[in-house]
Parts: sequence; C-alpha cells; structure tokens
Amino acid sequence: MKRLTCKAITKAFYKKHPKVKIKFWLIRGDGYFYLTSDDIEFYKKFKSTSIYTFKLFHMTLEQWVSSIEALCEEAELL
Repeated sequence: MKRLTCKAITKAFYKKHPKVKIKFWLIRGDGYFYLTSDDIEFYKKFKSTSIYTFKLFHMTLEQWVSSIEALCEEAELL
C-alpha cells in the first residue's frame, strides 16, 4: 500500500472528479487538515474548508476523498 500523503489524497479526489475546475490542495494544520487554493473563486464558494482529524492515517484514502466531496457538495461544486 502506498503511503498516504496530502498530495496523494488531493490527486485521488481530482482523479474521481476531473470536472471540478477550482484547484485546491490539502494542508496540515494544528490538529486538523484544511483545503486551500490560490483561486479567489475557492474562497467565494467554500463555507468550510476544514477536516478535523489529527493524523493522515486516522482515515483511509476513501474517507479522505469522501470528506472532500462533502465540502465540495456544500460549495455546490459537485
């Protein structure tokens, strides 16, 4: 099994959802992770960008993608 990284999680999301045009990436905060972007539209659409888990390996890749999907659904991107 490949090592789980923020980059691998973001890549898995975009592989599953190639039509999402706003580019963002996953960053580690202090006790949580969050999505960030250099696209101003990202900040206009997303109400929440945080995923509350302490370590990357506390969730599976599928759970990470699902969490990002939930944030994107709230932002009406999916």
